[in-house]
Amino acid sequence: MACCYVAEFESFQELAKEFPNSTFTGSDITNVFADFMANAPPNCTFLEADTAKGLPFDDNTFDFVFERANMTCFSNAVWPAVLRELIRVTKPGGYIELVEGCLPKNAGPALTQHVDWCTYHSPC
Repeated sequence: MACCYVAEFESFQELAKEFPNSTFTGSDITNVFADFMANAPPNCTFLEADTAKGLPFDDNTFDFVFERANMTCFSNAVWPAVLRELIRVTKPGGYIELVEGCLPKNAGPALTQHVDWCTYHSPC
């Protein structure tokens, strides 16, 4: 399993513990989870990588690829490349799960400002 943007690292580790015969690889554009790796199960790894620039894996590496909360990390122009990269590292017959929030069209000024700030200032 590959997980791009490991927002909930504890859940990621719990899955690795629950399925010890599987390998779990997490990635994020920042090395924010490096400290957590000291207590990670042996089948759980983490690396710093930018999905938009290419993941450091061979084609057809993972049975399942999970991506979440990157809606504001990539512009509309970059998303096709991100999706191609997720497809590239997924084995034929494998699964890709994207979990993103849904913002209302008329979100109001505060939420609109927050999303704009995240889009242009987040570490993504």
